[in-house]
Amino acid sequence: MFQIFSVIVDHHHDPLFMPIEMDIDIEKLSGHFSVPGIVEARGKPIRNPVTNEEHRMLTVLPDAWMFYEHENVAGDAKGIGEIKFDLASRNAAVSRFAYNNNGLAYTYEEHREKYGIG
Repeated sequence: MFQIFSVIVDHHHDPLFMPIEMDIDIEKLSGHFSVPGIVEARGKPIRNPVTNEEHRMLTVLPDAWMFYEHENVAGDAKGIGEIKFDLASRNAAVSRFAYNNNGLAYTYEEHREKYGIG
């Protein structure tokens, strides 16, 4: 995955070695990710605009290279460090996956057995 990024990104910044704060609840489809002073991001369930009820949307990709399934959620991310950006009310995803040196650690069938679908 990072080989792909290295080909499509023109400017590379030096790596930062900083504490990461993360709180994810896959069952509630919500989470928070932060590198203090650099980036803040949140995800929460998508809401039906009429009823305000939580609305679930599952994406399943059995032949994928990055993940096999994810739940779509509403997301916000803001770069507050050297790289500035503000991605409010965007699509985000919550998923279970495992990588090894060859990419995804499990086949689709192994993933379904380990994590289930939806």
